Amino acid sequence: DGNESFIQNILRIAGQLPFQIKAYKTYPNPASNVINTIVYAPYNTKGIYQIMDSYGKILITIPITVIAGDNILQADVSKLGRGMYYAKVICNIGGETNAKAFIKQ
Repeated sequence: DGNESFIQNILRIAGQLPFQIKAYKTYPNPASNVINTIVYAPYNTKGIYQIMDSYGKILITIPITVIAGDNILQADVSKLGRGMYYAKVICNIGGETNAKAFIKQ
């Protein structure tokens, strides 16, 4: 008859919001020996803390366990040359943080 009809089903999906880890700060900047990154995790999980060069090449990988709440992660960067680097956290649950830039003196 020319009339369009639509069938619409509304589904309610119960559950928790997706896990999302967040990096807030990387310090000291500039760094000499050790770099720290503060991350927030909604729950406990395992993952890795990575240090990359400006081309995205992974130079340091550290296995980590984060607990619910704020965490301070540390990496020894004393053997890296002077320049700009990036710190990033990748978790088994919750994806990854944005890379935080820092300068190595």
